[in-house]
Amino acid sequence: MPTQKQHLITSHVSRRTTSKVLPAIVIGMLTLGVLFIAGSVLYSITLRGKIYPGVSFGDLPIGSLTYTVAERAITDRVAMYSTKPIIFRDGQKAWRATASELGIGFDVAATFDRAKQIGRGDSWLNSLISPVYAIGGGDVVRPALIINQGEIDEYLDRLSKSADQPAKSVRFTFKDGLVNTVPGRNGERLDADTAKAELLAQLEQFHPVEISLSFNIDEAPTGVAVLEDLRAEAETMIRRPLRLTAGGTTITVAPEMLAGWLIVERNEKQADWSIGFDRMVARKDLEILLSSLDQKPEAMRTYRAAENVTPIVPGKDGQTVALEATLDSIEQKWLSGKSSDIQVILKIVSRPVEFLEVTAPHTEGKSILVDLTRQTAFAFKDGVLQFFTLASTGKFPRPTPTGEFHVYSKSRRQKMSGPGYYLPNVQWVMFYSGDYSLHGTYWHNNFGHPMSHGCTNLSNESAERFYNFGERGTPVTIIGETPRS
Repeated sequence: MPTQKQHLITSHVSRRTTSKVLPAIVIGMLTLGVLFIAGSVLYSITLRGKIYPGVSFGDLPIGSLTYTVAERAITDRVAMYSTKPIIFRDGQKAWRATASELGIGFDVAATFDRAKQIGRGDSWLNSLISPVYAIGGGDVVRPALIINQGEIDEYLDRLSKSADQPAKSVRFTFKDGLVNTVPGRNGERLDADTAKAELLAQLEQFHPVEISLSFNIDEAPTGVAVLEDLRAEAETMIRRPLRLTAGGTTITVAPEMLAGWLIVERNEKQADWSIGFDRMVARKDLEILLSSLDQKPEAMRTYRAAENVTPIVPGKDGQTVALEATLDSIEQKWLSGKSSDIQVILKIVSRPVEFLEVTAPHTEGKSILVDLTRQTAFAFKDGVLQFFTLASTGKFPRPTPTGEFHVYSKSRRQKMSGPGYYLPNVQWVMFYSGDYSLHGTYWHNNFGHPMSHGCTNLSNESAERFYNFGERGTPVTIIGETPRS
C-alpha cells in the first residue's frame, strides 16, 4: 500500500508532465493553424485572376482558367447555346423555338461575375484566406437569365392555339318541330404555367431544353338526366321568337338558326352546366342575315384649294351593323328571356375623301381654267388653286371651243338671246372670245353636265366669285373634250 510520501511524489510528477504537454499541444495547434492559413493565402495568391479549380459552366469546365480565357469560354458557350432549339413536345408533335423568340437572353457579364465569386468571400480578407477545403468542390455556375415574361406568355398563347384540342360542346338542332342534342367531347388546354416553370428550370441548368407539354381537361357534360334538362331549357328558348329591327326593317330569326347559337357550357362558380351562347356561330349567321343593312360610303371628291369650297362630289356616309354590340344585346336580352325584340345597332362609316389632280395653266398671276371633260371651272393665282366649281359648257353640236383666251370685257348683268333662246338679266358675265363667256345661270341647276349653246354656265354664286376674281386680261384656258351624254 503506497505511503503518503509516494502519493506526493506521483502527484508532483503528474503536474510536471501536464505542464509540459499542454503548451506543446497549444503550440502545435497554433503552428498547424498558421500553416493552414499560410497555405490558404499562398494558394489564393496563386489563383489570383483565375477561376477556382473544380468550377464548371454547365458541362464546360472553367476551373483554373484565367479570367480572360474563362469569360471568352462563357461567351462562346452562351452564343452556341442560344442557337439551339427549345423544343416543346406533345407525343409525336413537336414545336421548336429559339431563346430570342421567347424573349429570353443571357447576361454574360453577370454570369462571369458569378463564376469569379465561387470560392471567394465578399471581402478582400475573406478572399485571401479562403480555406483550401472549400476549393474544388465541383461548383456549377448558373447562367444569369434576362427574361421577358410578356413574350414568353405570348408565345405560349400562340402555342396553345396550335396544341389545344378544343372541347366539343353539346349542341342543339331543331328539325321537324323537334329539338335534339348533339353529343359533345372532352378537350385539352395547355397548362402554360407548368410549361413556363419547366422552361425556366431547364434554362437555369443550361441543358438542352425539351419540354413535355401537359394539358388540363376541358370536360363535356355527360349524364342522361342533365342533358334532358338542358334540352328542355333549350327548347323553350328556341321556340321563343327573336326579332331584329333596324329602321323600318324587321327580321325574324328562324328556330333552326337559333338552335345553332346555343351550346352547353360549364358554370365554374356553381360547378354545373348551363345553356351558353356561341358568339362565333351567331356572328357568322348575322353577317349574312343583316348584310342588306350595310351601306357602302360614297367618296367625297374634291381638289386641294386655298379656300374652303364645296367638293365636286359631296359623297355620302355609309353604315354597317355593329355586330359585337348587337350580339351583346341578344345575349343580355333574348338569351336571358328579358325580350324577344332586339334593336340592331348600326354605326356610321365616314365617307372617304378623294383628292383629284389639276395643273395650273400659268404659274404667275391669275388664271382661269375650264376643263370640258370634267365640266369644272378653276381659279388659280401664281399656280395655286384658289377655288373651283362645277360648270355646264356647250353641248353637242355646239361645244365650247378649246384654246387660250383672255378676259376682254365684263358685264354686271345683260340680256342674252339667240336662235331658240331669250335670257334677260344674265348676271356676272365675263367675255373671253367673241360671244363666248363665263356667266351666271338661273334657268337650270344641272351643273356638271353640258347644257349651253357654247358659253360656260355657272351658278350665280360661283359666277360672282369668278367675276370678282377675274380682271381684264386674265388668261382663260379651255381644255378637254365635251362629254356626249
